[in-house]
Amino acid sequence: MGEIITVTISKGGVLKTSIVSNLGGAIAKSYADKKVLLIETDPQGNLSDTFGINTDKLDYSMFDVYMGEKTFDEVKIPILKNLDIVPAKMDLNDLDYRIWTTYKDEGLNPFNLLKDAIQDVREAYDYIIIDTPPAYSLNVGNVFNITDKVIIPLQLEPYAIKGLKKALEMVDRFNERRKTPIEVLGVIATLVRTTALHGELMKQTRQYCSKNDIRMFDTVIRQAIKFAESIATDKKPAILLDKLSSKEKEVVNVYYELMEELVNE
Repeated sequence: MGEIITVTISKGGVLKTSIVSNLGGAIAKSYADKKVLLIETDPQGNLSDTFGINTDKLDYSMFDVYMGEKTFDEVKIPILKNLDIVPAKMDLNDLDYRIWTTYKDEGLNPFNLLKDAIQDVREAYDYIIIDTPPAYSLNVGNVFNITDKVIIPLQLEPYAIKGLKKALEMVDRFNERRKTPIEVLGVIATLVRTTALHGELMKQTRQYCSKNDIRMFDTVIRQAIKFAESIATDKKPAILLDKLSSKEKEVVNVYYELMEELVNE
Protein backbone atom coordinates (compact mmCIF):
# COMPACT_ATOMS: atom_id res chain seq x y z
CA MET A 1 0.00 0.00 0.00
CA GLY A 2 1.37 3.38 -0.99
CA GLU A 3 2.09 5.83 1.80
CA ILE A 4 0.09 9.04 1.36
CA ILE A 5 1.97 12.16 2.45
CA THR A 6 0.30 15.57 2.29
CA VAL A 7 2.17 18.87 2.36
CA THR A 8 -0.11 21.43 3.95
CA ILE A 9 -0.50 24.76 5.73
CA SER A 10 -3.05 27.54 5.19
CA LYS A 11 -0.52 30.00 3.80
CA GLY A 12 0.62 30.55 0.25
CA GLY A 13 4.16 31.04 -0.95
CA VAL A 14 5.82 28.76 1.60
CA LEU A 15 7.17 26.22 -0.96
CA LYS A 16 4.50 23.52 -0.67
CA THR A 17 4.64 22.91 -4.41
CA SER A 18 8.44 23.00 -4.48
CA ILE A 19 8.58 20.40 -1.70
CA VAL A 20 6.10 18.09 -3.46
CA SER A 21 7.80 18.29 -6.87
CA ASN A 22 11.41 18.13 -5.73
CA LEU A 23 10.89 15.59 -2.95
CA GLY A 24 8.92 13.36 -5.32
CA GLY A 25 11.61 13.76 -7.96
CA ALA A 26 14.37 12.96 -5.46
CA ILE A 27 12.67 9.72 -4.42
CA ALA A 28 12.02 8.68 -8.03
CA LYS A 29 15.63 9.38 -9.08
CA SER A 30 17.18 7.71 -6.05
CA TYR A 31 15.03 4.58 -5.96
CA ALA A 32 14.34 3.12 -9.38
CA ASP A 33 12.22 0.39 -7.78
CA LYS A 34 9.89 2.88 -6.08
CA LYS A 35 6.87 4.35 -7.84
CA VAL A 36 5.81 7.88 -6.94
CA LEU A 37 2.51 9.64 -7.66
CA LEU A 38 2.16 13.39 -7.19
CA ILE A 39 -1.39 14.68 -6.75
CA GLU A 40 -2.23 18.33 -7.26
CA THR A 41 -5.26 19.72 -5.42
CA ASP A 42 -4.53 23.44 -5.80
CA PRO A 43 -6.69 25.04 -8.55
CA GLN A 44 -3.81 27.38 -9.41
CA GLY A 45 -2.11 24.45 -11.12
CA ASN A 46 1.40 25.40 -10.03
CA LEU A 47 2.50 21.78 -9.66
CA SER A 48 1.46 21.13 -13.25
CA ASP A 49 3.29 24.29 -14.32
CA THR A 50 6.41 22.98 -12.60
CA PHE A 51 6.46 20.05 -15.02
CA GLY A 52 5.59 22.13 -18.08
CA ILE A 53 2.00 20.90 -18.28
CA ASN A 54 -0.45 23.32 -19.88
CA THR A 55 -3.62 22.65 -17.90
CA ASP A 56 -5.72 24.73 -20.30
CA LYS A 57 -5.28 21.96 -22.85
CA LEU A 58 -6.24 19.10 -20.53
CA ASP A 59 -9.58 17.38 -21.10
CA TYR A 60 -9.62 15.92 -17.60
CA SER A 61 -8.01 16.72 -14.27
CA MET A 62 -8.36 16.30 -10.51
CA PHE A 63 -11.83 17.86 -10.58
CA ASP A 64 -13.12 14.92 -12.61
CA VAL A 65 -11.72 12.50 -10.02
CA TYR A 66 -13.54 14.39 -7.29
CA MET A 67 -16.78 14.23 -9.24
CA GLY A 68 -16.41 10.48 -9.73
CA GLU A 69 -16.28 10.82 -13.51
CA LYS A 70 -12.65 9.73 -13.96
CA THR A 71 -10.17 7.61 -12.03
CA PHE A 72 -6.68 8.67 -10.95
CA ASP A 73 -5.28 6.33 -13.59
CA GLU A 74 -7.32 8.02 -16.30
CA VAL A 75 -6.08 11.54 -15.55
CA LYS A 76 -2.48 10.92 -14.47
CA ILE A 77 0.39 12.07 -16.68
CA PRO A 78 3.76 10.26 -16.75
CA ILE A 79 6.86 12.33 -15.94
CA LEU A 80 9.49 9.61 -15.46
CA LYS A 81 9.30 5.85 -15.68
CA ASN A 82 8.44 5.73 -11.98
CA LEU A 83 6.96 9.21 -11.46
CA ASP A 84 3.44 10.34 -12.42
CA ILE A 85 1.37 13.44 -11.71
CA VAL A 86 -2.37 14.01 -11.39
CA PRO A 87 -2.88 17.64 -12.50
CA ALA A 88 -5.43 20.18 -11.32
CA LYS A 89 -6.80 23.30 -12.95
CA MET A 90 -9.14 26.20 -12.27
CA ASP A 91 -12.37 24.15 -12.39
CA LEU A 92 -11.40 22.80 -8.97
CA ASN A 93 -12.45 26.20 -7.61
CA ASP A 94 -16.04 25.10 -8.24
CA LEU A 95 -15.77 21.98 -6.08
CA ASP A 96 -17.25 23.40 -2.88
CA TYR A 97 -20.25 24.90 -4.66
CA ARG A 98 -20.92 21.78 -6.76
CA ILE A 99 -20.77 19.44 -3.78
CA TRP A 100 -22.60 21.51 -1.17
CA THR A 101 -25.50 22.18 -3.58
CA THR A 102 -25.92 18.57 -4.75
CA TYR A 103 -24.57 16.15 -2.15
CA LYS A 104 -27.92 15.50 -0.42
CA ASP A 105 -29.73 14.86 -3.70
CA GLU A 106 -26.97 12.58 -4.95
CA GLY A 107 -26.37 10.83 -1.64
CA LEU A 108 -22.74 11.92 -1.37
CA ASN A 109 -20.62 12.10 1.75
CA PRO A 110 -18.89 15.48 1.17
CA PHE A 111 -15.65 14.41 2.85
CA ASN A 112 -15.34 10.95 1.27
CA LEU A 113 -15.11 11.98 -2.38
CA LEU A 114 -11.63 10.48 -2.80
CA LYS A 115 -11.98 7.50 -0.48
CA ASP A 116 -12.81 4.90 -3.13
CA ALA A 117 -10.79 6.45 -5.94
CA ILE A 118 -7.53 6.42 -3.99
CA GLN A 119 -7.80 2.69 -3.26
CA ASP A 120 -7.38 1.95 -6.96
CA VAL A 121 -3.88 3.49 -7.03
CA ARG A 122 -2.55 2.90 -3.51
CA GLU A 123 -1.27 -0.55 -4.38
CA ALA A 124 0.41 0.70 -7.56
CA TYR A 125 2.61 3.31 -5.85
CA ASP A 126 5.07 3.36 -2.98
CA TYR A 127 4.67 7.07 -2.29
CA ILE A 128 1.72 9.33 -3.01
CA ILE A 129 2.55 12.97 -2.27
CA ILE A 130 -0.20 15.58 -2.31
CA ASP A 131 0.10 19.33 -2.88
CA THR A 132 -2.66 21.39 -1.25
CA PRO A 133 -4.02 24.93 -1.65
CA PRO A 134 -3.49 27.53 1.10
CA ALA A 135 -6.93 27.05 2.67
CA TYR A 136 -8.76 24.55 4.84
CA SER A 137 -11.66 23.84 2.51
CA LEU A 138 -13.81 20.90 1.45
CA ASN A 139 -11.00 20.12 -0.98
CA VAL A 140 -8.36 19.86 1.76
CA GLY A 141 -10.80 18.07 4.04
CA ASN A 142 -11.10 15.29 1.47
CA VAL A 143 -7.33 15.13 1.20
CA PHE A 144 -6.98 14.82 4.97
CA ASN A 145 -9.46 11.95 4.94
CA ILE A 146 -7.15 9.84 2.78
CA THR A 147 -3.83 11.05 4.21
CA ASP A 148 -1.49 8.94 6.31
CA LYS A 149 1.07 11.62 7.18
CA VAL A 150 1.56 15.36 6.83
CA ILE A 151 4.55 17.62 6.36
CA ILE A 152 4.07 21.23 7.48
CA PRO A 153 6.30 23.80 5.72
CA LEU A 154 6.87 26.86 7.84
CA GLN A 155 8.19 30.18 6.59
CA LEU A 156 10.12 31.86 9.39
CA GLU A 157 8.29 35.07 10.18
CA PRO A 158 6.90 36.68 13.37
CA TYR A 159 3.51 34.93 13.04
CA ALA A 160 4.85 31.56 11.90
CA ILE A 161 3.95 29.65 15.06
CA LYS A 162 0.37 30.91 14.82
CA GLY A 163 0.08 29.28 11.38
CA LEU A 164 1.70 26.11 12.70
CA LYS A 165 -0.80 25.91 15.56
CA LYS A 166 -3.68 26.21 13.07
CA ALA A 167 -2.30 23.40 10.92
CA LEU A 168 -1.90 21.14 13.95
CA GLU A 169 -5.41 22.03 15.11
CA MET A 170 -6.87 20.95 11.77
CA VAL A 171 -5.02 17.64 11.92
CA ASP A 172 -6.36 17.07 15.44
CA ARG A 173 -9.92 17.82 14.30
CA PHE A 174 -9.76 15.21 11.58
CA ASN A 175 -8.11 12.70 13.89
CA GLU A 176 -11.18 12.87 16.13
CA ARG A 177 -13.15 11.35 13.23
CA ARG A 178 -10.61 8.72 12.19
CA LYS A 179 -9.77 5.26 13.47
CA THR A 180 -6.17 5.64 12.30
CA PRO A 181 -4.84 9.11 13.13
CA ILE A 182 -2.89 11.28 10.71
CA GLU A 183 0.76 11.37 11.73
CA VAL A 184 2.60 14.67 11.67
CA LEU A 185 5.87 13.68 10.01
CA GLY A 186 7.40 16.99 10.88
CA VAL A 187 7.79 20.71 10.38
CA ILE A 188 10.29 22.01 7.85
CA ALA A 189 11.58 25.59 7.83
CA THR A 190 11.44 27.20 4.38
CA LEU A 191 12.77 30.33 2.69
CA VAL A 192 15.40 30.58 5.40
CA ARG A 193 17.90 33.42 5.26
CA THR A 194 21.11 33.94 7.20
CA THR A 195 19.91 36.79 9.38
CA ALA A 196 19.67 37.41 13.11
CA LEU A 197 15.85 37.50 12.85
CA HIS A 198 15.64 34.12 11.13
CA GLY A 199 18.13 32.68 13.59
CA GLU A 200 15.93 33.78 16.50
CA LEU A 201 12.71 32.59 14.83
CA MET A 202 14.30 29.22 14.08
CA LYS A 203 15.26 28.91 17.75
CA GLN A 204 11.73 29.79 18.88
CA THR A 205 10.15 27.34 16.45
CA ARG A 206 12.43 24.49 17.49
CA GLN A 207 11.65 25.21 21.14
CA TYR A 208 7.91 25.17 20.42
CA CYS A 209 8.16 21.88 18.53
CA SER A 210 10.30 20.28 21.21
CA LYS A 211 7.93 21.39 23.98
CA ASN A 212 4.91 19.98 22.10
CA ASP A 213 6.61 16.75 21.00
CA ILE A 214 6.55 17.70 17.32
CA ARG A 215 9.38 16.72 15.06
CA MET A 216 11.22 19.51 13.28
CA PHE A 217 13.36 18.35 10.39
CA ASP A 218 17.08 19.00 10.54
CA THR A 219 16.84 19.90 6.86
CA VAL A 220 16.00 23.53 6.15
CA ILE A 221 15.15 24.98 2.75
CA ARG A 222 16.97 28.23 2.17
CA GLN A 223 15.82 31.02 -0.07
CA ALA A 224 17.23 30.33 -3.56
CA ILE A 225 16.38 31.50 -7.07
CA LYS A 226 17.43 28.22 -8.74
CA PHE A 227 14.11 26.47 -8.15
CA ALA A 228 12.11 29.23 -9.87
CA GLU A 229 14.67 29.45 -12.69
CA SER A 230 14.43 25.76 -13.50
CA ILE A 231 10.65 25.98 -13.88
CA ALA A 232 10.83 29.12 -16.03
CA THR A 233 13.61 27.92 -18.35
CA ASP A 234 13.58 24.12 -18.24
CA LYS A 235 9.93 23.35 -17.42
CA LYS A 236 10.89 20.92 -14.68
CA PRO A 237 11.81 21.04 -11.00
CA ALA A 238 15.49 21.65 -10.24
CA ILE A 239 15.92 18.16 -8.82
CA LEU A 240 15.36 16.70 -12.32
CA LEU A 241 17.93 18.88 -14.11
CA ASP A 242 20.80 16.93 -15.67
CA LYS A 243 23.40 19.68 -15.54
CA LEU A 244 24.06 21.61 -12.36
CA SER A 245 27.08 23.56 -11.20
CA SER A 246 28.68 22.55 -7.91
CA LYS A 247 27.01 25.54 -6.23
CA GLU A 248 23.62 24.63 -7.73
CA LYS A 249 24.00 21.03 -6.60
CA GLU A 250 24.58 22.26 -3.08
CA VAL A 251 21.31 24.18 -3.23
CA VAL A 252 19.28 21.37 -4.82
CA ASN A 253 20.67 18.60 -2.62
CA VAL A 254 18.56 19.90 0.25
CA TYR A 255 15.71 17.79 -1.12
CA TYR A 256 17.84 14.65 -1.06
CA GLU A 257 18.58 15.47 2.57
CA LEU A 258 14.86 15.79 3.27
CA MET A 259 14.22 12.54 1.43
CA GLU A 260 16.77 10.73 3.59
CA GLU A 261 15.10 12.03 6.73
CA LEU A 262 11.76 10.69 5.47
CA VAL A 263 12.88 7.36 4.07
CA ASN A 264 15.09 6.56 7.05
CA GLU A 265 12.79 7.84 9.80
